[in-house]
Amino acid sequence: MAAFDLSDPKAVVSPGGVGFDINCGVRLIRTNLTMKDVLPVKEKLTQTLFDHIPVGVGSKGVIPMNAQALEEALEMGMDWSLRQGYVWADDKEHCEEYGRMLQADPNKVSSRAKKRGLPQLGTLGAGNHYAEIQVVEEIFDRHAATKMGIDQLNQVVLMIHCGSRGMGHQVTAVFA
Repeated sequence: MAAFDLSDPKAVVSPGGVGFDINCGVRLIRTNLTMKDVLPVKEKLTQTLFDHIPVGVGSKGVIPMNAQALEEALEMGMDWSLRQGYVWADDKEHCEEYGRMLQADPNKVSSRAKKRGLPQLGTLGAGNHYAEIQVVEEIFDRHAATKMGIDQLNQVVLMIHCGSRGMGHQVTAVFA
C-alpha cells in the first residue's frame, strides 16, 4: 500500500503496487527439529498441516470468533492473540510496533469488511499464500541467524505467507 500526504484533500491511497491484502507478510518460525527428525514423518506432518490450517478460497477459520471478539482482535492486535494463547509473548519482539498499533480504531473498519473477515480469521487463504516446511541448507550471516534461533544446518523451519484476506481487501477497496 502506498499512501500520500493525508493533509492534502486530493491525497490518494494506492494499493496497486503491492496488492490489496493489507498486512500481507511472511513469517519464518524456527523449530528444534532437523531434516533427519522430519523425513520419517514427512507425509504425516504434511497431512496434519492440511488438516489444521484452513486454506483456499471460501475457507473458514477454526478460531472461535464473534463480532465482539473481532472488535477486540482489531483493537488489541497481537495482545489479543497472546491472551487467547495463539502466540508466545516473545513473538511481539519480532513484529512491527510489537504487534499492536496503539492508534488502531476498529470503528474505522466498515461493517462489510468485518463481515468478510469474521469467518476468515486464522485461515491461510489462496493465491500466493502458503505454509511451507523448509530446511536450512546454508547460513550466510551466522550472527543474524543465531539471533533468530537458526543455529544449525538441516534445521527445519516453517515459512508462512498470508495476510488479511477479505477484510483487508474490502478496507482497501473502500479507501483506494
